[in-house]
Amino acid sequence: SQGQVVAGTCGGGGGSAFPFTPGSAFGTTVNATGTVLQLQGGLFASSTVRFGNAGVDSQFLYNGTTGFMGLGTSSPWAQFSINPTAANAAAPSFAIGSTTGTDFVVTNSGHVGIGTSTPYARFAIQAITGVAEQLVDVATAAGASIFHITSSGLVGIGTSTPTSKLSVVDPVSTAQQTIAYDGTHYAQFLVDATGNLTITPSGNKITIPDDNLFVCQGSACPTSTATSTSGNLFVENAVTIGDGFSVREIGTGDPTYGDQLGLYDTSGALMVIFDDGQ
Repeated sequence: SQGQVVAGTCGGGGGSAFPFTPGSAFGTTVNATGTVLQLQGGLFASSTVRFGNAGVDSQFLYNGTTGFMGLGTSSPWAQFSINPTAANAAAPSFAIGSTTGTDFVVTNSGHVGIGTSTPYARFAIQAITGVAEQLVDVATAAGASIFHITSSGLVGIGTSTPTSKLSVVDPVSTAQQTIAYDGTHYAQFLVDATGNLTITPSGNKITIPDDNLFVCQGSACPTSTATSTSGNLFVENAVTIGDGFSVREIGTGDPTYGDQLGLYDTSGALMVIFDDGQ
């Protein structure tokens, strides 16, 4: 009859009386007792298994008809559904980690955090203090890094070992970077196998507005002051024209010409001297 449980014999072999008193709450038959029910052979239900009162929003429910499981909901719409409840206050909907561990957290507002219990964005990753680790890595099927972020904030594209805030690595003979206004107006950057940089704009100009351009040997740039504060080209050695003609300074203290400017031919022979007017 309803409310009846059939169980095997107890440890003494003599059997025992059923210790549960059937009752009813929220229209569902229950066992009104404080005695723990132990089912050693498992639990089978042809329709629904519910833990918690039907009127309590933090119940745990399994719908045998659909195979869906719900926590905090009586109408799960996925294989496993969690519905944040007022009774749980600010506790996250889901967490992996002991006590207040933050290995993986989903808040009641739907934010996902790794390494943080208070993700401030839809998806937030926080590094562990004092631990040099890799935060994000997106790789090809062969394991080659496509996109990488380290715990120190370095970003790599095409490399898992970025050396600056943004490192782009691609051993190809075509442009590694493109900056564009739209699909047809752009500038491309290529660093070749010898370390040379080529800038290719789709237009016909490279402009440095209201500033100066320095071309230096080593890290020491010319210190001379031009007649205007901007729009100057500072070259430490020579300016080469056409097939190899060059203009360069004849060094200070030169025993023959002193501190002057010379025009040289393609063989390096001095053609014209521009003196200082003295």
